[in-house]
Amino acid sequence: MKNKTLVVFVLLTVMLQIKMEAQNLKLHPKGYFSARGLDVTVFDDIYPDGHQTGVTMIQHGERVMANGDLRLEISPGQWSPVPKEVVKKIDSGSNTISQTLSYPDESKNRIGFNPIDYPDFKLKYKVNVTPTEGNNFRITVDLDNEVDAKWLGKIGFNIELFPGDLFGKSYICDGNFGIFTHSPYGPLQSQMDGQNLGTPLCKGKKSQLPLKAIYRE
Repeated sequence: MKNKTLVVFVLLTVMLQIKMEAQNLKLHPKGYFSARGLDVTVFDDIYPDGHQTGVTMIQHGERVMANGDLRLEISPGQWSPVPKEVVKKIDSGSNTISQTLSYPDESKNRIGFNPIDYPDFKLKYKVNVTPTEGNNFRITVDLDNEVDAKWLGKIGFNIELFPGDLFGKSYICDGNFGIFTHSPYGPLQSQMDGQNLGTPLCKGKKSQLPLKAIYRE
């Protein structure tokens, strides 16, 4: 089947580019990207139940972004479906690290001490990470099979930041200024997957977060 490129957060063709200032990221002999004060790992440890998996960014020795992976819910919970590791590939020629994964993980699907209830849905996909200019890097997701339209707005690429580091800090989203609040506020909004979640702080194509400032304080 034709590969499809999945957009980060929405199922359209798109790429997520993380921007930092400094020297170029380079492929380390141990299989991750590194530059002065910055490391980017790609599924070096796979423990999604503990939020330790996926694409991870470490700045000045502090993990500032983690769990970058494709999930089946807008806001996954502790026992939400998680993917199964298939194979990892490091291509020094294209300077790309790729991890192939799939849903469901049969070793956890409704069996074991804490069984996970997977939907009747099969998906194999590949997460690719490639450095661009400076300390920028791009994440793309290739799907091995087509996804039914009913999953539109449910499946997305999640990246997690530690909220305690961001309380009171500012951000810019598509040119609009905002503050990370200390507690949730605002109305709830019913999502396409049936979850009732707080309305997003912002929606846009480009966000600037104060990660560099946080870890220099």
